[in-house]
Amino acid sequence: MKDTGIKWIGLIPDNWQLKKVKNCFYISKEQANDKNPTVLSLARSGIKVRDISTNEGQLAASYENYNPVQPGDLLLNPMDLYSGANCNMSEVHGVISPAYVNLRAKTDLNHKFFDYYFKTQYWAMAMFAHGKGVSFDNRWTMNADTILNYYMPFPQKSVQTLIANYLNLKNSEIEKMLEVENKQIEYLKEYKIAVITEAITKGVARNKTKPSGIEWIGDIPTNWKIMKFKNFTTLISKGATPTRMSLVKDDEFPIRFFKGENIQDGKLIIETSQFIDANADEELKRSRLMNDDLLYVIAGSIGKCAIVEKLDGPANINQAICFSRLKEEYKAYKFFLRYYLSSNLSIYYAQMKSVKTSLSNLSMEDLGNMPVAFPPSIQELHELVKYLDEKIKEIDKLIEIKKTKAKVLENYRQSLFFECVTGKKEVVA
Repeated sequence: MKDTGIKWIGLIPDNWQLKKVKNCFYISKEQANDKNPTVLSLARSGIKVRDISTNEGQLAASYENYNPVQPGDLLLNPMDLYSGANCNMSEVHGVISPAYVNLRAKTDLNHKFFDYYFKTQYWAMAMFAHGKGVSFDNRWTMNADTILNYYMPFPQKSVQTLIANYLNLKNSEIEKMLEVENKQIEYLKEYKIAVITEAITKGVARNKTKPSGIEWIGDIPTNWKIMKFKNFTTLISKGATPTRMSLVKDDEFPIRFFKGENIQDGKLIIETSQFIDANADEELKRSRLMNDDLLYVIAGSIGKCAIVEKLDGPANINQAICFSRLKEEYKAYKFFLRYYLSSNLSIYYAQMKSVKTSLSNLSMEDLGNMPVAFPPSIQELHELVKYLDEKIKEIDKLIEIKKTKAKVLENYRQSLFFECVTGKKEVVA
């Protein structure tokens, strides 16, 4: 083995070469000039043919300036260097946005071997380290010149093919195992919602029931009541995005800023929040959060919810999130209502009432008018919440076990790819 002197490659076999991308590829910048092209999109699972007739997603006014793609071309996303392996090898003809980098081979090589190599570079954050821009999360891009001068290990083509075939096989095996784990995770998530739905409509004592009067709620315990969600609250409002946003230091008393992605599994993830300037728009004060507020996503991923807890300072939300402030006499219901908002009843109601545009949207009025079946007995309420807390804890533990297994498989895949494409692991015929 010899040391390449390139820290993101390290050692390679003595008989391998070290080359720059420009020695093996050029960036194809042709224009399609095709009024009815096969439009492609770059996804981690492969290069996909887009159905532009459905008008879904972002559509271009014209595709004539898109770049032609041939089978074997390597497509890289130079604008997203952080979230994963944003590269793939095309197996089809078509056109793609000129925002992507289209590497076309100018020498005899195995295209798939280099697809695997670039995947390892995204995973290892080596591509990210070569990016430039305003900030890490704003226009952080790897320019064409940097890509062309990027170093690659270059074994003989027969070795490239041997390694690519081996990784094709191993990748297929890992994908099947990941599919099993991910399906089980999805099943457990569905089961969790089913457990919640059963408990918040039937209780845990399984007493006699009566018709609720609402078809999609069905029967409820005879002592339960139906009340509109708004009658639990003193305020239902939504957030807003400031026109001026910037990261500020902690000692400047930042205002936390939450988006829908900060709500995960019924919890508000404070650590992933952004911050807004303390001198931001005056209108943001109307959406300032308080502890015990209920959050509910009303645009996009409708139905995600959480309780605001343990805030260490002022915080706001964007316009995709609605917050509800409970009346004093109903604050004991906050955990029950969070479960209710997480149930299939809430999901069904939101789907029934939401306006379908490019994103689904549920109005605050419709949220306020959502019927809620609830136990008027505080003792029964606490027993129900305690039951659900225990059941959900058990299910979440199983989900975490599955996620850990999936993560181990993913880490193994990434390590295997890197070891093979840099020659650290010998692949034999």
